[in-house]
Amino acid sequence: MIAGPTVITGAGRGIGRSIALRVAADGGPIGLWGRDRERLESLAAGLVSTTTTHVQVVDVSVEEEVMEAARATAEALGGIRCVVNNAGIAHPGPFDELSVADWDRLFAVNTRGVMLVTKATLPYVRQHSSGVYVNLVSEVGRLNQAGNVAYGASKAAVVSFTQGLGLELAPEGVRVNAVAPGPVETDMWDNAVRSRSAAEGISAEEFRRRVLAKIPGGRFPSVDDVAEAVAFLLDDRTGGSIVADCLFVTNGSTVY
Repeated sequence: MIAGPTVITGAGRGIGRSIALRVAADGGPIGLWGRDRERLESLAAGLVSTTTTHVQVVDVSVEEEVMEAARATAEALGGIRCVVNNAGIAHPGPFDELSVADWDRLFAVNTRGVMLVTKATLPYVRQHSSGVYVNLVSEVGRLNQAGNVAYGASKAAVVSFTQGLGLELAPEGVRVNAVAPGPVETDMWDNAVRSRSAAEGISAEEFRRRVLAKIPGGRFPSVDDVAEAVAFLLDDRTGGSIVADCLFVTNGSTVY
């Protein structure tokens, strides 16, 4: 069981929404953070009979917004014990077409955002006898790929951050780990497929077929697969001895 109030960033859609539903199944209070109030409030309304929620509209790359979100969530839920850093963006395409502004925005959300959320919530997490952070990265944070250079680099930085901070906080009883999904069929993945297939001069269907052919398990991981991996790490009974590590949910594509 996942114990204590849990913050989930990027909770309004895709993987974040699935994580929220999975955490809610254990009944713990949830802070739903994201940029789309309508989506967050719709999710919260669906969870009203299951658990207590707090909706916070926040851009994780903006320090002042993150600090206020942490304060307001801790006040509303009676503290913060677990944090899932899921918010992220992608900008697939050839490196030559990547602007400095594109690069900076990717790192602002995917890397700076993880740091800011962690820094803002850590004082509240430390008030508990133990705590857990799970950072959503990507298989390309381990092995980057053509057409996804900046995204992979931003996620590789979070993998390194997870390792270092995990070692630093472990003596305090705070576990920090990461989950690295393979290609999961979300809005972000659909956008990547359109961009990268166009860059390669093939159809979106052919691009998907080629990616799928490199997955030994024969299917794309689902949002629910990823949510279960996150729940595994959040639960002290199942993930209690896992520290500063990265769990890959890829159906084998990272070792293909």
